Amino acid sequence: MGFLSKWNKKTKEKVKESEGVTQGEQREAEHQLEELLIKKVEPVKTETTLIDESCDLIMEATYQLEDLQMEYQLVTAYLTDIQKIEQIPVEEKEKIKSVAEKIVALSEERTKFQKNEKKITRKQSQILSRYEEEIPRTLEKMGEYEEYNSKLKSDMMHLEGEKGEIDYVEKNIVEQRKNLKMVSISVAIMVLIAMCLFAGLSFFYEAALELALVATIFVGALAGTIIYMKYRRLELEYKLEKKRRNRAISVLNKVKVKYVNNTNGYQYLCEKFDVRSQRELQYLWQEYTRQKEEEKRYRYTTSELTTYQDELVKLLAAYKLHDTYIWLQQAIALIDSKEMVEITHHLNTRRQKLREQMEFNEANKAQGFKEIEKLVKANPELKKYVIDALAAYHLNIS
Repeated sequence: MGFLSKWNKKTKEKVKESEGVTQGEQREAEHQLEELLIKKVEPVKTETTLIDESCDLIMEATYQLEDLQMEYQLVTAYLTDIQKIEQIPVEEKEKIKSVAEKIVALSEERTKFQKNEKKITRKQSQILSRYEEEIPRTLEKMGEYEEYNSKLKSDMMHLEGEKGEIDYVEKNIVEQRKNLKMVSISVAIMVLIAMCLFAGLSFFYEAALELALVATIFVGALAGTIIYMKYRRLELEYKLEKKRRNRAISVLNKVKVKYVNNTNGYQYLCEKFDVRSQRELQYLWQEYTRQKEEEKRYRYTTSELTTYQDELVKLLAAYKLHDTYIWLQQAIALIDSKEMVEITHHLNTRRQKLREQMEFNEANKAQGFKEIEKLVKANPELKKYVIDALAAYHLNIS
């Protein structure tokens, strides 16, 4: 860095001293100076380091080649299997196609079931499963509870209305009795005043008013009798309304007790099945039975699928295929020739890419050996080091 600093300083001084240098040339000189300053000096690698790096390259290429060759052989085996399948006699191929069609149909049905959204939770399903035998009767009972509750509510509303009507009649009777009392008092006062008036006139003026006095007394007595009869009738009506009121209250209390008991029974069933109504339980029960039926169908489908898969494997095994089980996942290709062409194309593409990777790693491996041989020729004393280094990687050089 000391040399670079001095060179940098001298170069700048020379640039300043050069009066005939153009502005473009000056910029070019500064640019070259910056490149020189930022350029990193590569460390010098020793021969042993180069040997180790070459060994690493060879070993990595060797490992890659082993994996690639195995994969290449596998892909080639799959392509060979396709050729064998295409050479199967038509009659046998039809049998294979028929079994493959059943496998595809059953697989689609299973997939459809697996994708179905479950509308009841695990907890709800466990509850319904636990009380499965009770639920039909429980649904009927809850329906009866709801119907009876509606009837009891109607009865309570009717009785509350009747009680309100009785209250109105009672208040009306009390008001009429109060008015009758006022009328009776008024009539008594008027009769008394009239009697006093007639008695006074008869005494002071010796007028013959006995008949008028008697008539007044008669009218007063008649009015009193009428008022009394009316009052008695109101009293009897009041007593009857009281009895009606007590009967209505008694019946209402009984209905309320029935309503409470009925509601408690209904709520107990709701808590037992973790629902809010009979309608919700009905919905859950329908979903549970549907889901249970689907699970039954799923188990049957799975059993049928396994049977046909075993049959397909047996049919294909007769033709000495490398892998018969892979056709269980791609059975559609045994039915549709386009699918088979697609698989073949995909395998050929894979094999081509594997071949390219193998060639690349073969070249890397050869390059590694070439570098080592070059170093050994230039430095014969390194031969033992090379042999030991290669032996550590289970490799050798001739």
